[in-house]
Amino acid sequence: MIRLKLYVTGHTFSADRARAALRDLERRLTTQGGEGHVFTEVIDVLDDPESAGRDQVFATPTLIKLAPGPQVRLFGDLSSADKLIQGLKLDRGESRFAETA
Repeated sequence: MIRLKLYVTGHTFSADRARAALRDLERRLTTQGGEGHVFTEVIDVLDDPESAGRDQVFATPTLIKLAPGPQVRLFGDLSSADKLIQGLKLDRGESRFAETA
């Protein structure tokens, strides 16, 4: 199972793009692994600043891969599912999750 947690701040342009990229990533991973293979959580730090503190998130958007290990954190421009796949090291099967244009 793949567990991902996305931290955003409100509905800024970058937060909305990160949400869209995460939805695309979740769709791709679910297509490959089936329902229940991917668990994602989106946390708005304006609504839940304590969670950001617990997870030591100091910038948004931040995406954390919790499982499988090792934990990986990405922050900044999270607007592309392809970049997320590479950054989270989910591309071990070469282009297994990447879509062709």
